[in-house]
Amino acid sequence: MITDEELKIKMNNILETCTSIDLQHNKNKILNNIASVTKSALQNQLIVYEPNAIITCIIKLFFYYNETASQNMCKWKQRRKCRLAKECYISLLQVYIPEKSKEILEAVINVIYEDKLWEFETFCFEIMCSLLEYGINASLTIHLMWDRIETLNINIEDTRKIIRILYELLDVYKWPDTHETVTVIERILNLFYISITSLHATVNVMPYATFKKGLEVCIINIVKHVSNDHLLIIIQHMCSWVVEKGMTDEIILDFGSTLEYTAYIHKVTLYEKTLTPKIFPLLMEMIASTSKIISLLGNRVTQYLLDREKNKMNFDTPKIFFEDIQFDLTVEVPCGFIAAALVCLLMNVQDVTLKYIKRHAEISYHIHATVIAVMSLLCWIHKAKTFYEYVNKIVMERAQWAPHLNPPIQSQYNFAAHHILWNKPDLFFVDWEARYGLWKCFRLHETEEEPHDA
Repeated sequence: MITDEELKIKMNNILETCTSIDLQHNKNKILNNIASVTKSALQNQLIVYEPNAIITCIIKLFFYYNETASQNMCKWKQRRKCRLAKECYISLLQVYIPEKSKEILEAVINVIYEDKLWEFETFCFEIMCSLLEYGINASLTIHLMWDRIETLNINIEDTRKIIRILYELLDVYKWPDTHETVTVIERILNLFYISITSLHATVNVMPYATFKKGLEVCIINIVKHVSNDHLLIIIQHMCSWVVEKGMTDEIILDFGSTLEYTAYIHKVTLYEKTLTPKIFPLLMEMIASTSKIISLLGNRVTQYLLDREKNKMNFDTPKIFFEDIQFDLTVEVPCGFIAAALVCLLMNVQDVTLKYIKRHAEISYHIHATVIAVMSLLCWIHKAKTFYEYVNKIVMERAQWAPHLNPPIQSQYNFAAHHILWNKPDLFFVDWEARYGLWKCFRLHETEEEPHDA
């Protein structure tokens, strides 16, 4: 136990030493003084003093014994002093948090920034992690670090190092489902957007383009540790960038993989929660785009957001689902109504393709291959024997006369000079045949399920 008067003398001594050059020569003495204070003073005695000086001092001592003291002392003594400095730092955090959290945080960031300790990433990461571990608000921490990044007198090398520490912190912190988290996400997204757009701009007002990779890693790391709703906020922002006026393919390629990854991490529950009134129109606009890159990105993001049962690998490209082959598929609601609705949709797609898509032959081949692939999938799900026979008949006809209408699809079709592109009706689905196949399948099932009369 230490008296208030003794504590006052020690704290004044620490303050004077920290603000003078004596810190360079009396490190052992200062460390012993701080250790004496943290071990003998009570929390209510110590908390009346401002933490800035003592926190600054202990971080400098911790850094010295952790990184540079090996040149002047033996390893054993260095490790012992380093451990003591760390224990003092942790004790001070326990005393001052949460009452003086902001003062502690500002003191830590100031000393790291002013003494250029960002260069020692492992040390800085340990210091910052301790702050979060003992109750410093993560949002406040990120905002203060972000203020350093967005300062007008920006130093590119220092900022790169700050971003490295930042994305390491984002990789370990589990973010709560709060509005503060949303604010942090939007601030990171805003700077990332500036970095990717300024990268392709003719005039660079700020050198944020050089931080693009680091900011991208920040987003990827925060994506791993936020809630589903927060992931949707990221997806919504990035989808809105895609359809923005003046957005180029080069810029989209810079963040498209990050958007895909976010959609992949999102855990789909109810579709009404995932495909929100804000996200769904953006995805439809992307899919309908005349740009191949935007349309493909919209399709891939939509596929991830619909893939509730992890079936995506089976649907990356159209293929025939043959009757006697096992596929690792999970079907949620294999009912006749959905099957009939899909067949109706596919027949209309086929009709539109036959009538209107004549100049873009390769596109029509892709559509016809997709139609027959989905038809075979419906047969496989419902074990529709009669319908399967009809689908197989068309597959074989196409294999003989028009193999380009069957899966797999190709980016380019090369035909021999004498090859005839058949377009006869036997190569396509007919309404009444498809209806009959459905009727045989589901009428038979209904008959089997009816109870027999006693």
